[in-house]
Amino acid sequence: MSHTPTSSAESSSASSRACRLPIGPIPTTTALSMIRSLPRKKFIEDDFAMSCPTTQGVAMRASLFGHAAPMGTASARRARHRRRSMLIAISWSAVGVGRYLGTRRTGNMTPREIVRRTLEFGGPARVARSFDGSDFKGAGCKARTRATDWQALGDGRWQRTDEWGNTWSRIDPTSKGEVVRGVLENLSDLDGYTFPDYTHAEDYAEVVQLRVEHGDHWLIGHMPGFAFNIARKMRKLDQYLMDLVTEPDWISTLHDRIDVMLADMIRNFAGAGADSVMFPEDWGTQTQTLISPELWHQEFQPRFATLCGLAHDLGLRVFMHSCGQIRAIVPGLIDAGIDVLQFDQPDLHGIDTLAAYQQDSRITFWCPVDIQQVLPRGDERVIRDKARQMLDELWRGRGGFIAGYYGDNVSIGIDPAWQDSACDEFVCSGVRSRYKTDET
Repeated sequence: MSHTPTSSAESSSASSRACRLPIGPIPTTTALSMIRSLPRKKFIEDDFAMSCPTTQGVAMRASLFGHAAPMGTASARRARHRRRSMLIAISWSAVGVGRYLGTRRTGNMTPREIVRRTLEFGGPARVARSFDGSDFKGAGCKARTRATDWQALGDGRWQRTDEWGNTWSRIDPTSKGEVVRGVLENLSDLDGYTFPDYTHAEDYAEVVQLRVEHGDHWLIGHMPGFAFNIARKMRKLDQYLMDLVTEPDWISTLHDRIDVMLADMIRNFAGAGADSVMFPEDWGTQTQTLISPELWHQEFQPRFATLCGLAHDLGLRVFMHSCGQIRAIVPGLIDAGIDVLQFDQPDLHGIDTLAAYQQDSRITFWCPVDIQQVLPRGDERVIRDKARQMLDELWRGRGGFIAGYYGDNVSIGIDPAWQDSACDEFVCSGVRSRYKTDET
């Protein structure tokens, strides 16, 4: 099937252009009626004035609000632009208004259907997304564990205990901190260790509630990781990496017990109505995997395959997050049954490399514009161009890509407006009508 953009003209247009793609599922008259009834009309009116300073915009404001809303001072307009506008994707066109008001449903597709078609490469009407108007809801297990809240120690340090019993410390109250003492200081401690109990269905009540309240959204059950992410904290990363080589029998036993616990979680998420499970496993550095690919294939790939197989048998898809460059194990992850790979640094792999994986498999990538190489540049044209490249190479109107958002702009040192530009481009250009396919 051929999937190519219908035109490259919009790719070279000014970054401040209005989004004029004909993608709104709601008729103009309906859109105007709906926006007039919104309770925060004045806030919307002000932002619309900022977003639509053209002659056509004046006419549209008069139609929407009964008068041409004042623009305000230049400084006020800039200040409003720097916050996430409710009208991030609205242009001067009535079609744009229709698109904004139609984010919950696109034609006959609910957000849940958009995601399902994305994973099946079934031609969703628009790109799935996890920012404003997100297609996703998610929850975890609320079992009682050893976890405590952060406590101030009085010397500028903060400390907490996680669900496994590991001790974490931090000096910056906004950071997630790091493990300073693993619960298994000696591997022999494993004999007397009791894992958290994730077997009780009532501990997944939040998942059940979300399924009832948001039946039209894709529901993710959040897991704490697979064996690597959990075990490396229990032993501390440096010691754990040595254990993998020097104590393979002990480590295999530890991994086995973790896998039993994770299987219980997968069964309960399925029973609670989740559509998928998702887990974090930061396998990469800036240049390579943390362990040799050979060791990964020997010790971890079979475990991934077992847990992914269980999830698939129960009707769940499997999403995995990883930081770093993990090209050496991506084919193994795909073979093991991972359905979605969530990368915040897709350019470490190369967009073309990710696209090549899709030639032989239906792997979906869930990514924001790269948080290391692109967003920090603060160049709106470059950011928008990258967003379109990701759509054109990974999504192409057929599926296989979810437009992401990195949730901590402060930690990566960027102005939120820069990521807003990426989101706006994903929305404007991530529509199936922009692509020629065998079906259109």
